[in-house]
Amino acid sequence: MLSIVSHPDNNSQISMIAEWMIGNNGRLKKPLVMFYSELIGLSEERLKTLVFRFDTRKNNKAETWGVNRIRLNPDAYANTDDPAWLGTIAHEITHEYDYYQSSFPDFLIRFWDRTGIKFREFILGMPHEKAYKASRMEKQAFAVQAVIMDFVRTYSPQKILSDSTLSEQEKVELVLKMAEEYKSKKMVV
Repeated sequence: MLSIVSHPDNNSQISMIAEWMIGNNGRLKKPLVMFYSELIGLSEERLKTLVFRFDTRKNNKAETWGVNRIRLNPDAYANTDDPAWLGTIAHEITHEYDYYQSSFPDFLIRFWDRTGIKFREFILGMPHEKAYKASRMEKQAFAVQAVIMDFVRTYSPQKILSDSTLSEQEKVELVLKMAEEYKSKKMVV
């Protein structure tokens, strides 16, 4: 199912994304909040407050500009319920949390991060993609994204999350059970 989502501050920006991910209010659905809380370790309360906008630049899948300023490109993937969305959202949530826990203003954090990328690219001669991935913020976000995508490849949680015959509570229970199993297997290795 698709959901038409508009950001409360920007009603002219209306986009479509899978209803089981983000509700009409631009917030993560409860099963997804529990999913990220369990696998990433962020508090449920924090994840419940995030509001997603759908007005990012078309050349990006998503971008985060500061505390509670996550912007997604609903056209980033061919299918609105593509499992890669789970990894992309985790990546952006990680960035948002970096901004949230910092005592510096958002624009300074972004400036330092972007300056470091440009330094590696133009002064050290790194290719753009390598310079980008060498950023401390990006390394951390890609590591979180890798964990989520490994989980997605192993368990296909999107099948449960998108199942309209299950209640929200059943989805939460099943996702938490899979996450516990995943974490226990990873701890053994």
